[in-house]
Amino acid sequence: MREFLLKASNAFTADFSLNDIAGAGRMDVVCRCVTSSLWLSDQLRKDTKFYAVLEGKPDPPKLIKFEPSKMKRFYPDERNIASHIRLALIGKKESGIEIERKSFEEFLKENSKKQIIYLHKDGIDIRKFEFGENVFFVLGDNKGLDENSEKILDEMNAERISVGKNTYLASQVISIVQNELDRRL
Repeated sequence: MREFLLKASNAFTADFSLNDIAGAGRMDVVCRCVTSSLWLSDQLRKDTKFYAVLEGKPDPPKLIKFEPSKMKRFYPDERNIASHIRLALIGKKESGIEIERKSFEEFLKENSKKQIIYLHKDGIDIRKFEFGENVFFVLGDNKGLDENSEKILDEMNAERISVGKNTYLASQVISIVQNELDRRL
């Protein structure tokens, strides 16, 4: 199983306008990461789960979980994904999405027995790294991870892996990781 955790530093934790997804604390980044994690060209992946810790106003933190095997009426466009997130945040039941109050650190600790990989530009080249069967990837949004979050990952002995020397969009990093792992199958 592949799992991705995005720390969304400013993503809203309550209702937001679908006409300004980026203005909702960069919820557009979350939506693009959902697409990159869970979609192939014409179907949802069965080998991946996606999570985001939303830390924006007004009521942080909130952990949002995406379970592709339970998702219905989901399409790989930002507005569709944002509408499902919005409905879940305002308390409507959404198949395949769960929301709970949980911090980045709490959720990481719950997953400490997995192979935790911090996706970071200064890490080991992904093409030289051996992954286990159950991999838990962690990455930041457009702001990256703060010093405290990096310290938590270091204390958990997370391995830093790089997809290249450049700094890429979070959604691009996920696509590169998915492609690399797909090629190894």
